[in-house]
Amino acid sequence: MRLDVQNLGIIKRGNIDLSKNFLLFTGYNNTGKTYLTYLLYGFYKLSKKLSDESLKFDFVEKNKDFFDLFEVQNNSTDTNWDLELSLYFHKEFNKIISIFQEKLVEYCHEIFLVKNIKPILTIILSDEDKNNILDRNSSAQAGNHSFSIKNGILKNRKIYLKDKSLNDADIIKSLKINTFNHFFEYLLSLPEIYFFPAERSALNQYAYDIIYTRAEKYEEAQNQTLLESTNRKQETPEYPLAINDYIKLVYNLRKWRNNETQFAEMASKIEKILGGKVFVDEHGIIKFLTNQTQQFLELHLTSSTVKSLAVFVLYLRHIASFGDIIFIDEPEINLHPENQRKLARIIAELSNLGLKLVVSTHSDYFTKELASLIMLSKNFENKKELLEEFELTENQLLKKEAMGVYSSLRDGQIREEKINGFGIEVENFDNEIDNQSHMFDKIYYMTSDEE
Repeated sequence: MRLDVQNLGIIKRGNIDLSKNFLLFTGYNNTGKTYLTYLLYGFYKLSKKLSDESLKFDFVEKNKDFFDLFEVQNNSTDTNWDLELSLYFHKEFNKIISIFQEKLVEYCHEIFLVKNIKPILTIILSDEDKNNILDRNSSAQAGNHSFSIKNGILKNRKIYLKDKSLNDADIIKSLKINTFNHFFEYLLSLPEIYFFPAERSALNQYAYDIIYTRAEKYEEAQNQTLLESTNRKQETPEYPLAINDYIKLVYNLRKWRNNETQFAEMASKIEKILGGKVFVDEHGIIKFLTNQTQQFLELHLTSSTVKSLAVFVLYLRHIASFGDIIFIDEPEINLHPENQRKLARIIAELSNLGLKLVVSTHSDYFTKELASLIMLSKNFENKKELLEEFELTENQLLKKEAMGVYSSLRDGQIREEKINGFGIEVENFDNEIDNQSHMFDKIYYMTSDEE
């Protein structure tokens, strides 16, 4: 499945392959990377809204012509009846997709917190995507009347209705709802989605204050006149969807503090970079126990590296589940090049362990490390010796087929970069490194005679 994006802020055009398990975005400043990652985050989050039953029924009511295309061979309540969905879906895929595309554009106001962002979005399904949808199993029920979808066939499993209040219209409406769900379960069936923004260092410290401020203003507003209440609401801090969700994540960490996930070991690997252990107390306060001094420090007293990665560590240890989609904006923030490389290896391993990753970076160290992991995934003589020399394991290596790399350009285009046997080629990084090396060499040779 691909998402074609046009007219998104400064971005004129981009086409992103969402089937990849690891998406990497690079590019110049102010070329739309943040907008693009916000949009993708909203794309996935919209599935959560579609899980609301009232929204599903609302969709049916607003798209009656679309759903009226269903035909039931025999809609009697005392007879089995089948519906071949495959012919219907192959005929109507584009119409189903258009419903979601329109809703996603409407959702952009909440994604960006700006009213005038209305991009042109096109979801492109491959034949494989379509076949996977039709091969999924699903089930639904209207009262005591149950349905199942298996291999593209919808069947009424019960011959008689015990609930006499249900009529054919109720049953068929339930059937329509379930078929709608069946499609979007494949398109957007996701466990959970998390966004770790570039602003996380500050948000980690002030999330509580922000939430408290909102709560206090809401409480005050309850005792005001309508006009005063409206003014109070305008004073309350509001943020784009990804930032808002991250603030809630930080604030609610205490709820998961006693839970340990299958990714706890990966959290410990990041803590080796940090030089201590991150934890959250019963009040939701993030603290850090240093290895060197064995002191407990609150977050505002820790290094910038700890501030940047603390919540990601807590997410991995207490919250993460197989299949989660993780957005990380500039994971290299505040890290020395050595630790940027170490973190790249950890993130690669997380991808192999079953997390889907969307990462935006300005770091050539980070990107080059991923390129090395791709090259080492090939089979060649002396590979084992190289892995031992660089202290790598097989589960840190990346298959090029699993990655998609994109650069945002100054002309408004999103370009898909090549991933080949030599790893990742990022032209905007390579050109700048070449320019800097050329400048340094020229200055060095022209001034060396003066020494």
